[in-house]
Amino acid sequence: MSDFLQNQRVIYADDSRVRHQGILTIKQEDHSLGNLVRHQLLENPRVKFSGYRKPHPLEEHVEIKVFLSIFLIPFQVQTNGEVAPPTAIIQAADQLYKMLQKLNESLLQQAQLFRGDVTML
Repeated sequence: MSDFLQNQRVIYADDSRVRHQGILTIKQEDHSLGNLVRHQLLENPRVKFSGYRKPHPLEEHVEIKVFLSIFLIPFQVQTNGEVAPPTAIIQAADQLYKMLQKLNESLLQQAQLFRGDVTML
């Protein structure tokens, strides 16, 4: 693997053993992000199964496997074939970003109300 790929925080690679399968590795992350992405992927009606794993407690990365097939394989994203696995992950990340933006705005509004900076309508 080249130095460039080893220095990337997010790496997607096709799995050479199984057709239509890939592995998304996110460095410097743990169960918090892995479970959040897994849950968001399950919200997509085209995703049949999704999962993640943290290969070792001392390693600072999580793996999200993506699979396009009728078979259920642990720690993978399985779609119904209408969307490619990387596309499903990107859509989930976009949706999470929008949800977190709304949460941030709501928290800021509530903090302003609590401090008395804004009057409630």
